[in-house]
Amino acid sequence: MVEVLVAITVLLIALVGPLTIAYSGLKRANFSKEQTSAIFLAQEGTEAIVKLREDAALSADDFHNAAQVWSNTFNALGSKCTIGSSNYCGVLINDSGAIDLSSVYTCSNTNCIIKYNPDARVPYKQGTGATGTDTSYTRRLQISVSGDAYARVKSIVSWGEAESQKIELETYVYNTYYEAP
Repeated sequence: MVEVLVAITVLLIALVGPLTIAYSGLKRANFSKEQTSAIFLAQEGTEAIVKLREDAALSADDFHNAAQVWSNTFNALGSKCTIGSSNYCGVLINDSGAIDLSSVYTCSNTNCIIKYNPDARVPYKQGTGATGTDTSYTRRLQISVSGDAYARVKSIVSWGEAESQKIELETYVYNTYYEAP
């Protein structure tokens, strides 16, 4: 009987180590998957603001009007969700990929959540017009405008309460259409 108990104990010790390693590996792989998704969603937020600048410039009637695109677009955004304030913005990208100034909205707790709709052309969306299943991700944007030169855009995506479950990306969007007087 003692030999059987010793054999079972040795067998359990031999199994617990590899199972613990496998569990730890699966947990880390799942975290990496969540983190990668968060990075892509944060990057999408910053790229949406760049697209807003480009779309506004393309819709300008002539080059002279292109120089006014910055003040018409970014000064309005900068006052809505300034970096360092407690105000955040979200961005609703419609299925055609179009974004305009009304696509950027003041973000609160519920309309910051990103929804997933696998049948949509743009499967991950946020905002009150977004349809689909709530994900664990929220995206918050902040923008600070520096005169006619550039805007600093910060995109924060989180998917939990822990500090390790948050990604912050920051980029600068330059006013490429500005001509010094």
